[in-house]
Amino acid sequence: MNRSTLRVPACLTFGALLVWSTSCSFDFTPRPSETLSVITWNVENLFDEVDDGTEYPEFDPQKGWTRADFWQRCESLSKVIHACTPGGPDLLVLEEVETPHALEVLNSRFLGDLGYRYSWITPPEFAGMRTGYLSRYPLLKTGVHWPELPGTGQLRPILEAELDLGGRHLVVLANHWKSRIPTPEATEPLRKLTADALGKRLTELQDRADQPLVIAVGDFNTSVELSRPWPNPSLSGSLERTVIGEVELTDPWAMAGEPHGSYFYRGQWTVLDHMFLLSSSLRTGDWVALDFHPVRYAPKPLAWGPRTRNGVSDHFPLLLVLHRRA
Repeated sequence: MNRSTLRVPACLTFGALLVWSTSCSFDFTPRPSETLSVITWNVENLFDEVDDGTEYPEFDPQKGWTRADFWQRCESLSKVIHACTPGGPDLLVLEEVETPHALEVLNSRFLGDLGYRYSWITPPEFAGMRTGYLSRYPLLKTGVHWPELPGTGQLRPILEAELDLGGRHLVVLANHWKSRIPTPEATEPLRKLTADALGKRLTELQDRADQPLVIAVGDFNTSVELSRPWPNPSLSGSLERTVIGEVELTDPWAMAGEPHGSYFYRGQWTVLDHMFLLSSSLRTGDWVALDFHPVRYAPKPLAWGPRTRNGVSDHFPLLLVLHRRA
C-alpha cells in the first residue's frame, strides 16, 4: 500500500485553535456500504507495562504494575468491545489510553479479529492520558485542535479524523473534556474553553462546501441538564437538540432506553458521554442515525479496582449506528 503524508506545522494558527494535521492517500479506499457503527468509550486509565515515569502510582511498574495486569485489562475491555455489536464496531474512539503502545497492544493482541487496520492517537506534544481511534476504514485526514488556555496549562486537545463514506465524507471529532474534580462549578470554565474550540471547528465544518457528515463524540464530563458548558437558554431540559457556540447539534440520547446514562455516581445515572450529530449535516437525508444506546454489559459500569485488579471501566460505551438510505 502506497502512502504519502503531508504534515502542517504544529505552530499553524487556525482561528483560536492550534492545529496539527496529516492527510494520507491510498491506492485502495474501502468504505462503509449500508451502515457504519461507531463506539466511544472512556476505558478508565489504560496504562501499559512500560515505565515512562509519568504513571499514576497504582499503574507504576516500579510499584508492581506488570504486563500481566495490563493484558488483563485489555482482555476485559476487548470482551465488551466484541459484544457491543455483531462483528464489533467499525470505528472505535477510546478515551484514557496512556500511549500508542497501549493502543497497539489492545488492537493487535486482543482485537485482531475485528480488522482495525488504521489507528490514530493524541500526539506526544500532550503528556496526559490520550484519546485514540481504531478504524476498519482509512482515516483520510487527521488533525488536533488545541483549546486556548491562558497561562502555561494545557487542556486535552480535540482529535479529528475524516473517513470516506462513498460519495460523502464523515468527520469525527473526539473529545475528552476536563473532569468535574474538585467540583463541577470550579472546573466549568475549563470545559467552556474546550466547548468554544469545538464550536468554532463545528462552524467551519458546517460551512464546508462538500457538506461532510459530522459527529462529535467522547467523554464531555458534563451532563446537559446539570453542567451546561455552552449558552443555550432555549434547551428547556430537552436532550433532542443542543447548541455549541452557534451550531445546532442533534443529541441521540433521546433514542436511548434504559439506562439513561453512561456513568453511575452516588446512586444516579449521569450523562457524561455524548455522540452529537451536526444537525445541518443530517439535512441531506442520505445518512441517518439508526440506533444509539449505552452498551450495558452489566447492571452498572464495573470500575477497575486498583486493589483487587478487577472490573472493566467506570463508564459504559456508547454505540451509534449510522444507516445509508437508498
